Amino acid sequence: MCMQFKLDENLPAELAALFNDAGHDAVTVLDQQLGGTPDSDLLLICAREHRTIVIFDTGFTDIRAYPPRSYCPMQASADNSGSWKSQGFGYGSKHF
Repeated sequence: MCMQFKLDENLPAELAALFNDAGHDAVTVLDQQLGGTPDSDLLLICAREHRTIVIFDTGFTDIRAYPPRSYCPMQASADNSGSWKSQGFGYGSKHF
């Protein structure tokens, strides 16, 4: 199943390549000249494009600002070896 992702500007472009190599459709914020776009605007763009935002920070996980029924971010992190992994923030049927 192909999923659509948008990677935040603080993630390496190589991570998008990993998603694409796995058969998904991934673009970066910088690919689309959206660097510096406020988080709230970026989430609206992702919703319009039917993309899940992949982030490195936890700002998007504030459920008061971004209610779980409306948004489902995916947080990326690197382990001690430098390998990337993802941590889905799942709410109900939106779990990744």
